[in-house]
Amino acid sequence: MVTDTAEWRALRAASGRGGAAEEGLFATGPRVLVHGHETISIPLRFLCLHGTGVRDRSIRVTFTASEIDAAALDVHVHPMAPLIDRTLRFDAREKEILRRRILLDGAPAPARVWCDSPDAVVEAVTVKAGNLSSGAAHSGAIDLRVRCDRSPAAREFLVVLADDIYMARIRETWRITVQPLHWVDVRAVVGQSSTTTLVVRGGDVSQRVQIFSSFPALVQVCIKTKLFSCVNRWIQPIRLIYLLIL
Repeated sequence: MVTDTAEWRALRAASGRGGAAEEGLFATGPRVLVHGHETISIPLRFLCLHGTGVRDRSIRVTFTASEIDAAALDVHVHPMAPLIDRTLRFDAREKEILRRRILLDGAPAPARVWCDSPDAVVEAVTVKAGNLSSGAAHSGAIDLRVRCDRSPAAREFLVVLADDIYMARIRETWRITVQPLHWVDVRAVVGQSSTTTLVVRGGDVSQRVQIFSSFPALVQVCIKTKLFSCVNRWIQPIRLIYLLIL
């Protein structure tokens, strides 16, 4: 139930509905005086941003008078997956905090930004920006901080950008995926080839995996066949040959 007149007015403007919001209607809380043969509008607000994994449900809103039920309203909710405007994917070292600043290409910073993950922190800021396609001197940006898990467990969450503090006018919805990477520090001599052993933890399901190198000219994988990865177990050691070039 909306008891703030400013929020009521903002929701009416966002939905395109006419009429005025009465000032001080709920000054004493969720109570209102109704005279005989009088009709009033009670503002209700429902916002659900978890479209996946949420079952259908019914919400009953009851109006009482002198501790007697005067009216009842049943709201049937059928959640649907939200429309995704932008998909972002980041890589980071496992057990570290990922920090990224995402520019909005000249668009102003949103009035409110919301995230459905308790392990992620998002904040809307305004920064000086140059070389933007829009040519603007200032741009809104989203600062993102995420604590990474242990590899290979990825974290996926939604970020919602709204143009008002009541989230009645949603500008964009982002899906962000953060993939922790298994990090191995090695020592090498410039111009000489060296070898090291890499041990990789299995994922959430058992499957056959194959190892590839993103820089085959520098790092070569000795095992060319597919390996069997068990759930939460270590894959057999993998021998790597790498050449350090200055």
